[in-house]
Amino acid sequence: MSSRTTRSQVWILTAMALAFASFQGMAQTLVPLMMSGLDFSKTTIGLVQAIPGLMVIIGGPPLARMSTTRFRRGTLTAIFGINIAACLFYAFAQSPTTLIVPQLLLGLTSSGFYANMLATSFGLAKGPEQNVIQARITAGQGIGYFTGPLLGGYLSSLGFTWAFAAGAVIAAAGLIACTRMAPSRAIEPSLGFIRDWLGSYRRLYRVVTRRPIVILGAVFVFMNCFMLYVGGGSFFLVYASQMGLTAVLAAVLVSLRDVTGTLTRLSFGALSRWIPPVVLLGVGTIIGSLTMALLPTAKSPVALGIVSLVLGAATAFLPPAVNMLSGASAAPEEQAFAIVGLNFSNFLSQTIMAPIVGLALTHLGYGRSYPIIGITWAILGAIVLVVGLRVVKRNAPTPTAQPSALSHATGSR
Repeated sequence: MSSRTTRSQVWILTAMALAFASFQGMAQTLVPLMMSGLDFSKTTIGLVQAIPGLMVIIGGPPLARMSTTRFRRGTLTAIFGINIAACLFYAFAQSPTTLIVPQLLLGLTSSGFYANMLATSFGLAKGPEQNVIQARITAGQGIGYFTGPLLGGYLSSLGFTWAFAAGAVIAAAGLIACTRMAPSRAIEPSLGFIRDWLGSYRRLYRVVTRRPIVILGAVFVFMNCFMLYVGGGSFFLVYASQMGLTAVLAAVLVSLRDVTGTLTRLSFGALSRWIPPVVLLGVGTIIGSLTMALLPTAKSPVALGIVSLVLGAATAFLPPAVNMLSGASAAPEEQAFAIVGLNFSNFLSQTIMAPIVGLALTHLGYGRSYPIIGITWAILGAIVLVVGLRVVKRNAPTPTAQPSALSHATGSR
């Protein structure tokens, strides 16, 4: 590819990352607020929030396999088309059953977007140029996660239908960007639809479990994504809504957390020279868990803002630290499966923990359940830290050639 063509393709992928992150951030922020406004029970909210994870588990490996074929552009185009449909379903949802379909669609697109988009980006350049490409794409993703919830929160004051209508327009912009992508080339030959489909699950298992250090990274993703999207995400927003905060202000709190995490992450390069990544992850997990335990003591918007800020800082090092710990497969045909493996851990935490937290809140309320959950999570974080130090000592991590890949994989903002 010529440098001019490469630059054009990078901007196209950046626009796609921005559009997808805006849609995803908007949905993850507005759906809990919408359910709270409709007076859904905590148990119901937890079950609805677990739905996307089911599709990630089912659809993730086959969609990762698509990233190694010549159908990457078609897959990404279909993903944005599905996002448009999901927004239309969200716009008119009024009950738990009417939220099932859009939540399934959200999980389906989340399981396939980054694997296929990143597989395309990794083919544009090598070495230092690839770092620049990933930096630009990550920047677009960060802007999307910041602006999506803010725009959705503002428009929700007019009605959630208007907010998701805007989400459909954003998804349509992403679809248009897909049509400007260069034709995709196969990374490896197809063995036939059935063999590719079934083989994708075997390959995911092999890529994720072949090294103990990869499992360690997946455990940290599980624990931190619970704090980001369940304890400090969906039910944080429900708590804010019950305090009387508007959807706009609640969305601002989420965006504030994301900005704090992004800014804190800038110090990772300097800190990692003196502090091992596993220690940054473990300490961050413990601090975030204890902060989450204190959520019921927050009785004002300022106090909620402080909780949000600390959670953002505590989980900030997840993407780069996990990336340095686990590494990414050097083989292009396995890169997408490494990404899906960590994304799998992300959504598995939501699928398992959201119903559990919802059930706990139904019977114990925030005042008793959150301290128990937070302290338990902190103890588990300390155990994982101790075990992780031993795992890292026995299994020296292989440096990754793609330092930004897992920021996409985990959806971290």
